[in-house]
Amino acid sequence: AGENGAMAICTGTGAATDLFGALGGTPDNGGTWNDDDSSGADLTDPTDVDLSALSAGTYNFTYAFAASGGCPADSATVTVAITAPEDTLFDALSDGNVCVAADLPTIASLPT
Repeated sequence: AGENGAMAICTGTGAATDLFGALGGTPDNGGTWNDDDSSGADLTDPTDVDLSALSAGTYNFTYAFAASGGCPADSATVTVAITAPEDTLFDALSDGNVCVAADLPTIASLPT
């Protein structure tokens, strides 16, 4: 099933999130995805999941294989942390963060 993975996005983004790609290791194809927190995300295509309507919070999606042919059951979980952007433009500019999710640019400095 691969290894557990994690990602961080901002609210209103993540329209084409690749949950399968967020798994660590070398995951096998053919497993089943589960929306552990009942977020309502459509997991039909785990390489193109729309998370843009989810509220700020932490969501877990588990990729699993049932036991088969003497092999034990196996699973890995992708944890998605969704963070809200700053409430106002002034707040965002004052601390340099537009959104505190990983892999997003921040405002390093402003001209005087």
